[in-house]
Formats: sequence, C-alpha cells, structure tokens
Amino acid sequence: MSKLFSFVRLDFITVKPYFTVKNLLIFAVVAIFLTTMSGNVSSGMGVGIMLGTMFISYPFAVGEKSNMDALYTTLSLNRKTVVAGRYLFALAFNFCAVLFSIVFAIVGIFMSGAFGLDMGTDEILLAGILLAAIFIVIQAIQLPFFFKMGYAKAKFFSLVPFVALMVGYMTFMTGSKDNGIVNQIESVLARITSGMLVGFATLALLFICYLSYRLSLSFYIKREF
Repeated sequence: MSKLFSFVRLDFITVKPYFTVKNLLIFAVVAIFLTTMSGNVSSGMGVGIMLGTMFISYPFAVGEKSNMDALYTTLSLNRKTVVAGRYLFALAFNFCAVLFSIVFAIVGIFMSGAFGLDMGTDEILLAGILLAAIFIVIQAIQLPFFFKMGYAKAKFFSLVPFVALMVGYMTFMTGSKDNGIVNQIESVLARITSGMLVGFATLALLFICYLSYRLSLSFYIKREF
C-alpha cells in the first residue's frame, strides 16, 4: 500500500512543473470569461475539468520520454501497482479540477451579475456533476490506450473520444438553448425524489471505470520495456 501511495505522489511531482502561475492564470481567465459572457456555468466549469483531463496524460508523456517504465521494474514496482497508482492519481486530480472549476464558476456568477445574468447554485451543482461524469468517461476510454501503446502512439487515439463528446455536448447545448430542452431535462431530474437514477448512474460509471482499469492492466502486463 505504501508503494501505491508513493507512486501517486510521484505522479503529482511529475506534473508539478507544469503548474506555473502563468498557465493557471490563463485557464482561470478563460473560465471566468466563458461563464460571464455565456451566462452558462457549464462553459466555465468545462475549462477546469478539461484541464484535469489534459494533465492526467502528462505522467505518461514524461515517463515515456525518461523511460520510467523500465525504472519502475528496477524499483520493484509491479505493474498492477503502476496501473492502480495511475488511476488513483487521475481520481485525485479530477477532484482537484472540479474544485478549481467550482471556484472560478462562482467568480463567474458574481461577474455575470454585473451584466444582468442570473445563475444559481443549483446550476453549478448540476453542471459540475454532468461535466465530471462526461470527463471521467473520456478518461476511462483514454487510459487503456496509453497503457497499451504508450503516450506518443496513443496521443491521437486518446483525443478522439474527447473531441467527439465535447462536440456532441456543445452541439446539444447550442441547439437546445432556444427550445428549452435543457430546462425540461432539469425539471424531470428535479422531480425524481428517489435515489434510483443517481444510484444507477453511479453504478454504471463505476463499472466503466473498473472495465477501463482491467483493460489497462491487461495491456500493460503484456508490454515489453
């Protein structure tokens, strides 16, 4: 267990150099601007969660460049620990990205008040849950590609689900903004008082993550370094 958490810590150390003040300010400004101008919390929150999705690939990129996979073997890290550690890192980083998104979405709400826009906490919660679920699915698809092919070869394939889901999401939001489909969906969700739908969605998400983990482990065990 200590090796597992040490590996997760190593991944955070790996991505730390990329967290420059300049990069974080750029993402913060973009998130606040999109939230303020669009009047849609999900626009700004999507920037923060997208940041998390981008950064979970960085340990693969740095590891491949430095041949870290071969080093893990000399450090007596079995491949199951490497895969489990990388998934725990992704989970922890997603949590940080969601917090990052919420903070700047709230700032965007205060900014939007000056422009006469009205956004509430319920919208933040709903947008945060939906976007987090979407990006977790994207990551669950991406990670097996990285473990099977390495970062350089899998980079293109890992972008396909990301682009497809984002285009689909933005198209849906744009097309449904005027005809009230989003409001109707929110109304239906609000009427569901039982936890059946939430429970089913959570189980489905956990199953997708578990399947992704098993695929990644299977691919990584077969790779040669």
